[in-house]
Amino acid sequence: MPHNLNSASANSANTGPNHQAYPHQPYHRNGDGLQPEKEPVEFDTSHLRGAPAEVEALVHNIKDVAQQFLYHWKTFPIVLPPPLSTGTEGEDTLARKKHHLKDLFVAPSFDELDAVAVDSKGEPRRLTNKQLESIRERG
Repeated sequence: MPHNLNSASANSANTGPNHQAYPHQPYHRNGDGLQPEKEPVEFDTSHLRGAPAEVEALVHNIKDVAQQFLYHWKTFPIVLPPPLSTGTEGEDTLARKKHHLKDLFVAPSFDELDAVAVDSKGEPRRLTNKQLESIRERG
């Protein structure tokens, strides 16, 4: 049985305790930093010209409901922490620390295979009987 989506049934989604239509939130500064700004999603339905009236009405109803609930971020500020080289209040500015690149980034170790291939004494690890059996069976 086809479902009839007319303007009354499409608007019935706008009522009830779970209705959360898109609230326009301006870009503002809150106590904990900048807040992102939401903007409604716009859908282009110009490609529907020539479609049957039922299809056009259905798509427009879906579009109306979607535009009430969907949004994208117009602005999404990212607040970065202060750089390490910036002093904070109360610090003794005469005794400044020097920052070296090697202290800021730890390069990953790419010799992990070598590390797991040897035991605690540095000797090559022997395969267990179970591992040897698996190799014989599966190759």
